[in-house]
Amino acid sequence: MKPTVDARKVSSEESPGAGSKKRAPVVAVPVPASRTASAAGGGGGGSTGSPSAAAAAKKKLAVNKEANSSSIVASTKKFRYLALGDSYTIGEELENKSDAFPFQTARFWMGEDDALRLSDCIVETQIIAETGWTCEELKTAIATAEQGQGADKSRRASFIKSALEPIHAPYDIVTLCIGVNNQYRGLSADAYRLEFEELLQKAIELAGNRSDCVVVLSIPDWSYTPFAAVQPDLAKIASAIDEFNRINREITARLACGYVDVTSYSRQIKGDPSLVASDELHYSAKEYQLWARDLAKVVKNRLEGRGEGGCESIWKSVFFWLF
Repeated sequence: MKPTVDARKVSSEESPGAGSKKRAPVVAVPVPASRTASAAGGGGGGSTGSPSAAAAAKKKLAVNKEANSSSIVASTKKFRYLALGDSYTIGEELENKSDAFPFQTARFWMGEDDALRLSDCIVETQIIAETGWTCEELKTAIATAEQGQGADKSRRASFIKSALEPIHAPYDIVTLCIGVNNQYRGLSADAYRLEFEELLQKAIELAGNRSDCVVVLSIPDWSYTPFAAVQPDLAKIASAIDEFNRINREITARLACGYVDVTSYSRQIKGDPSLVASDELHYSAKEYQLWARDLAKVVKNRLEGRGEGGCESIWKSVFFWLF
């Protein structure tokens, strides 16, 4: 729809819109009083208030604090999240790009909402998306990033406006939200079916060939935006969006991936203008928060529902594979 915003890799704990920088908590474990007194007194009848004894006790406390801090940091896992899509994925028209739904989702996982919090982890979020991309263009961008050519403008397709970070699979979670520009440009539903399935298969591959670690978000309905008011047939747009979503939902179910319906949220904006961005076409941080909360919930619920051999057991033994 509109051109272009950087597709970039951002560590969510450093997102400028995430509030204070999220770090693993550092907890000082005080030395018990009896041990402090013993150290200070040298085990004999020496004065517990001597400068050398006090210094020894202070040094011991510092060592305990450092050891405890290192242990906590070591227990924090890096969780790698790859978001594939178009303008909705990068948060076109947002004042703060860290309010795009992938970054809001990551903040939920890291503890912004205790109900959605995963075990101690730092989420590293990478986005491959640009405004206006169709399925075929996203597919080309993924191939470019896989080949490590995304930083070289002369080796990128002309529709890839911004540098792409290289892809380093496997990822712990991959999301896919694509298709609105296929519909907007009048491309056929039959072509969308073929191209979407190819992309979803690629997403599964990037998640280590684990379909349960991939989630699809439905296509929002832009016919409900103020931008669409000049269109001659809004019902036709909504019907086409529904058809494309029937296709992506059916393929998602067949390939055993997760699915989040955000279309219903996009159809609520007529009653709440605060859900729309300043261009009256894309969405606000408030709208994306609704998407992010549902996405975070899907991941958490599937994770908790997995038994032996699922992503839950892999998470415990490797790198927090989710779902």
